[in-house]
Amino acid sequence: MMVYCGIDIGTSNVKAIVLADDGGVLAVGAFSNSSLPAGGEQAKSYKGGDCWYRQFCRVMDYFHGQGVFEGQKVVCCVACQGGSFILIDDEMNTLGQISLWTSGSGQSQADKYLKHYSGEDFYRLTGWAPAGWMPIFKLKEMEFAEGEMVAFVSDYIYARLTGELVTDITSAQMTGLVDFEKGCWDESLVSWAGLYEEDLPEIEKEISVLFEDVSTEWGQIDIVTSLHDQYAAMNAVDLKAGKDVMLATGTAWVVNFRSEKPGYDSSCNVHPGRDIVTGGYGNISTMGAIGAGFDEVLKQVGLDYDKLEGLEGQLKEMAMPTGAVNFDLENISVQGEAALQAVRDYMVWSSAVVRHNLDSLGLLGSLEEILMTGGAGQSGVWAGIIADVCGVDVKVVIADELTAYGAAITAARACGCDNVSKLSDIAETVIYKSERADEYKLWYEKFQKELFE
Repeated sequence: MMVYCGIDIGTSNVKAIVLADDGGVLAVGAFSNSSLPAGGEQAKSYKGGDCWYRQFCRVMDYFHGQGVFEGQKVVCCVACQGGSFILIDDEMNTLGQISLWTSGSGQSQADKYLKHYSGEDFYRLTGWAPAGWMPIFKLKEMEFAEGEMVAFVSDYIYARLTGELVTDITSAQMTGLVDFEKGCWDESLVSWAGLYEEDLPEIEKEISVLFEDVSTEWGQIDIVTSLHDQYAAMNAVDLKAGKDVMLATGTAWVVNFRSEKPGYDSSCNVHPGRDIVTGGYGNISTMGAIGAGFDEVLKQVGLDYDKLEGLEGQLKEMAMPTGAVNFDLENISVQGEAALQAVRDYMVWSSAVVRHNLDSLGLLGSLEEILMTGGAGQSGVWAGIIADVCGVDVKVVIADELTAYGAAITAARACGCDNVSKLSDIAETVIYKSERADEYKLWYEKFQKELFE
């Protein structure tokens, strides 16, 4: 008998789930990642690189203590944040400090790169516009010594378990060092950063059991190819190319979609990358810190989430706007507006941003459904407004362990097991029908120029 353990190592917390081979959910766990700062200036670097491994051990200790591993073959897959890394030696000891993706400390090098090389060529090669959060530019700033190697989050955990340094294409392509179409480190970019390919992990391009029967304090375990957290989430909701998109609503809002060809766009705002699960492409399009902006709106009008929950009936009954509504995420200001009107206007504006994004990507016309995850899905109003503005039904997926679940079913499928838990076993889903699409379409078309030009 086998059990499949999926672990999501996030920047500020860790989520995990264990599935049985008959599809049942055996256990779930959530842990604060107190070993790492959440972000901001103090996250530019942080000592104690083995914190990622300690968090993995904490999860495994918890599940072992629950008895879910007893008498079972354990298969693990780790999903992780992209862009964070640590330098290690050939004995897998950490050297110096963690560099978190939340830091833009490589921006000066990104600016220097753009003075000599084409940002468009970089985007077409790596899937990213040059930016200071990317490992390539941070590594360029470092004094890289002989014998040092670069490990990303899951790589470091796997290295501690096996002594082998290996990554996956979905994580590697977050670095700015990879030709994502070919699925390999790009020699010219690696050299520009002052590295050799031997300084970087080997890249796995397929899902498989990488290491079998690894001896650990929790028994013999198998280790499956890791994957970046956004790709794990796509896997969790079984995202269909050309039929649906996933709208992730956290601090930043992101649209994820799968495609047969990479989803480049003229503004370089979409990250296209290889999808390790399907063999096609998984694309990530960011729309800015919409969630953080909403928090600021609530703060300015003197509301919190508890108060807002009791006012959702009134929000739902409010009329649609008669003019354009605009917000600057860099400088949110709702001074003088009535509290509920400001909240409603922000929901309508953000929904228009989603529609504009889907329109610009050429996705809206073929969509059957928007799968919505994250904090905004907890609102009984917001998803309905998105459905109306976009003219597409919205299915809200509420599951704290969604990314970990994506990792767990990846582990199962690597072992040839398709009899895994259904999403409904771990998630609450609510469907919001598009009821006022015609009205909102007229509003959107009338004020589109004022909203986005």
